[in-house]
Amino acid sequence: MGHSNTKVFFIGFNKTATTSFHALFVGSGYKSHHHNIDGWNLALNMEKNSQDGKPLLAGFDDADVYSDLTYLSDAHYIEGNRYFEELHAEYPNAYFVLQTRNEDDWIRSRFNHYLFAARVCTALNLAPEAVEAYWRDQLASHTQRAKTHFRDYDRFLCFDIDRNRIEDLIEFVKPDFVLDRGFWGKLNQTTAISSENGGARDQADERCCEGGRAYDHDRR
Repeated sequence: MGHSNTKVFFIGFNKTATTSFHALFVGSGYKSHHHNIDGWNLALNMEKNSQDGKPLLAGFDDADVYSDLTYLSDAHYIEGNRYFEELHAEYPNAYFVLQTRNEDDWIRSRFNHYLFAARVCTALNLAPEAVEAYWRDQLASHTQRAKTHFRDYDRFLCFDIDRNRIEDLIEFVKPDFVLDRGFWGKLNQTTAISSENGGARDQADERCCEGGRAYDHDRR
C-alpha cells in the first residue's frame, strides 16, 4: 500500500460521490477512512476529540484520505466537515477538496437517503418541511466559510461532480499522490448524472449515516 506524507480531506457533504473518491484512492494504493473505521464513526470521534482538547484525528490519524464526515442518530447530528479550519491548522500542508453537485439534486438525494431526513428532524427537533431550508442554509454557509478560509491556499479545490473531470482531481493531488483513473467508477449510485464531457458522476452513498461509536483511545 502506498503512503503520502500529507493528507487529503474531502470537506463537502455526503451524497457527493464520497464513496467513489474513497475507492479511487484505495484502488490506487492509499489508505482512506470513509465514514467509519470498523464501526467507529469519524465525525463523532472528531467532535469528541475536539471537546477533549485532543487533535481532531487522535486515534485514527493513520490514513492518507478522509471523506464522508457525517454522523446521525435520533439524538445527535454532526457534520464533521465543519472542522476544516482546525484540520488545516493541524495539517497545514494537506489538500482540501470541497466536492459539490447541483444543489437541487443534492437535496433530492438526501431526501431519498434511507431515513436520513427523518432522523435529522428528530435530532434537531425540526418540522419535516423545515429540513430543506436548513440544508440549503447549511450548504451556503459552509461553502462561503470554506472559500473564504482557503482563498489564498493553493491546495484547496472546489470540485463540482457534475462539471469537473476526475482528471482535475488527479492533477490537483499529483505532487503527493499518484492516482489510477481506472479506479474511478460508479459506486452506490442513486442518480446518474449525464456527462458527455467525461465529468464525474454522482456515486451517492446509500448507507444510512448513523452507525459508529466514539473511540476509546485507551483501547487502541
